[in-house]
Amino acid sequence: EFRRVLFRSDKQLQKRIQFAASYDFGYLTSRLEDAGSGMKLFARLHLPSLAAEKKISRLATELTALELSLTASYGSASGGGAALGYYYDISSINSQTGTEFDQLAQIASAVKKITETERNARNNCKENMKSFVKNHICRALALARASIFMPLREAVDIVGGVKWGLDIGFLEGANDSDLYALLYRIQEAHLEYVLKNGSLTFEKDIETTVMKNERLRALILQEAFQKIQIIGGV
Repeated sequence: EFRRVLFRSDKQLQKRIQFAASYDFGYLTSRLEDAGSGMKLFARLHLPSLAAEKKISRLATELTALELSLTASYGSASGGGAALGYYYDISSINSQTGTEFDQLAQIASAVKKITETERNARNNCKENMKSFVKNHICRALALARASIFMPLREAVDIVGGVKWGLDIGFLEGANDSDLYALLYRIQEAHLEYVLKNGSLTFEKDIETTVMKNERLRALILQEAFQKIQIIGGV
């Protein structure tokens, strides 16, 4: 359905806008890599189990050979290493090879394979790294529930940790839609919009915009995780 809407929109735009194009090279853009279909493809994946098994670097190398790139969605965690929250973006490196359908099929195939690999790694982590996984998940949940202030980087890491716990079966009480929405609700722009358009009051010593944002972010996380429970204890 999304693809049909995309191509219908493209046809409507072509009736009104003159795009720079060539029969030999396709659409012409400011970057040579983006010529051809002129289409940039992205897919966001959550890969905590592959990161725990230290397989992200090898995955990135394999994707490069397919002319796809793997980057951290929200930046790297402190000290480098895994991405914040274990969220990664897969994107096409160039738009020159094949048609739009070929490029869509290529990234869809890669995403399917990576998803299957992550699920296999998830089972391995659940069986052979249980203490490590539970420690990560329980610390994330405890930090969210106990914090007065919550910086954005920590919040993204916590959401990713809680999602891992839900996916691996150690937590219950939320779903993917809740967590995807939460990743937008904790962003700076959204918090500033809420503060400007709402009538929120904070403790007397919370005066600066940064403090208000981090306080509101902490409250949002606490509300979102209210019903989350650890399954079977620790």
